[in-house]
Amino acid sequence: MSNDLELKWLDSFSEIEEDDWNQLVPDDNPFYHLRFLKALENSRSIGAETSWQIRLLLAYKDSKIIAALVNFQKWDSYGEYIFDFEWAQAYQRAGLSYYPKLSLAIPFTPTTGNRILIQENISNKEQLVSSLLEEAVQYAKAEGHSSYHILFHTEEEDANFQRTKFSQRLTHQYHWINRGYQSFDDYLAALKKDKRKSIRKERESIRNSSLQIVILEKDQIDPELWQVYWSFYQNTHSKKWGQAYLRKEFFQEIFQTFRDHLILVLAKDASGKPIAGTLNFRGKNILFGRYWGAVEDIPNLHFELCYYQLIDYAIANQLEKFEAGAQGEHKYLRGFEVVPIYSSHMFFNSQANQSIANYLDRECENTKLAIEEWNLKSPLKIFREEGAKP
Repeated sequence: MSNDLELKWLDSFSEIEEDDWNQLVPDDNPFYHLRFLKALENSRSIGAETSWQIRLLLAYKDSKIIAALVNFQKWDSYGEYIFDFEWAQAYQRAGLSYYPKLSLAIPFTPTTGNRILIQENISNKEQLVSSLLEEAVQYAKAEGHSSYHILFHTEEEDANFQRTKFSQRLTHQYHWINRGYQSFDDYLAALKKDKRKSIRKERESIRNSSLQIVILEKDQIDPELWQVYWSFYQNTHSKKWGQAYLRKEFFQEIFQTFRDHLILVLAKDASGKPIAGTLNFRGKNILFGRYWGAVEDIPNLHFELCYYQLIDYAIANQLEKFEAGAQGEHKYLRGFEVVPIYSSHMFFNSQANQSIANYLDRECENTKLAIEEWNLKSPLKIFREEGAKP
């Protein structure tokens, strides 16, 4: 790169101007908007005294930000969703320290997107990316990190990381893909008969209840609804995962500052009291399902709020994709497609790096075959028809 390129490390988002930053953010990645990241930091969900300590690498040219890597120094592996606990245990057995490590990721958010943020009109992007990654690797080594991890990046970015000697990991998620559907019934027609029947029964049970289901977005959202969704979030974590990652101040802030990217699905009982809901985020062409919670256990309500209402919304708004979060084979049974998820990893102990690289090579091949096999058995007829062709 030219000599006027300046690389700078920051440990907070507070110094950054939103107009400068958002020139780097792709239209389909609401989680890199500065208001979202600042809400995480302002609420103390990330930052000092947490296991997500901000290590932001910025590239400046002519005093303007032209690229960024949103790194975090991690002291555990919680909230990443690309699970490396076995690697940490192997390090411990070998008498080595696995933490701290450096991760290029969005905290608590297992969604695919560009991890290298860069202005569109920048020339010689490949060289700029190489400079950023080289700086990040050298920083991680100098600060005593065991490794550098890039999580949920796009397939298109993979070449950048392989060129820098990262090892690729392949996992999977279940995504709903809009194949030109004009209505929910159009989508159901793409499924096997037994799946169509079961989904209709699930939806009918909710329609025949006394519940009112509403979808709210943008200015339709009352900022005070943060209290309702905070209670849902707390209830879900107390039942399933123990301590919640996010603090109540995060919900309070995004309901004030980030409503233009929020999609709320809310179920109310006959008295008008909210009893369940999902908090979702929208990019330009992608819908991201994130936080579900309920104070009453009603059969099929989870599927209605977390999947069917949002599929309806995606079809009506001609969105390309709906990512409903990590895990959940019940999504596959309802016509979500099995898709590859990419991450890249580098370990600074040469023996560990080679051993894990060999393991990942085998794991990638097995995962590719598994994804193909799962989709051939998909409830979506298109996969079964394509698989039957000679």
